[in-house]
Amino acid sequence: MKRIKLIYILIVSLLPINSFSQGLFKKPFLIKEGNEILNTGGIGYAAPCIGDIDGDGKDELLVGYWKDRNGGPLIIYENIGTRNKPIYKKSRVFKINNETAMIPGG
Repeated sequence: MKRIKLIYILIVSLLPINSFSQGLFKKPFLIKEGNEILNTGGIGYAAPCIGDIDGDGKDELLVGYWKDRNGGPLIIYENIGTRNKPIYKKSRVFKINNETAMIPGG
């Protein structure tokens, strides 16, 4: 297991050097909720994902984060702007079959 983690860390640490210089990824940027920098309130390790969750043609932001050692919820940030100029607003907890979708802890 330690070997897999080490390989993962090496790959991830080399991505910015190679991928940004070749134009494969855009440079990182801070995501805002309205005019403020988005803060999930968790202890870290936020995992954002962008996609049209509600079918309105605009990409919402789905963020999972670690709230504590048991994991944390997935939060939907609704895009109240446009597809090309998104403005994100915390909307609701993401649920599956009426249960809060969670990021597992460990």
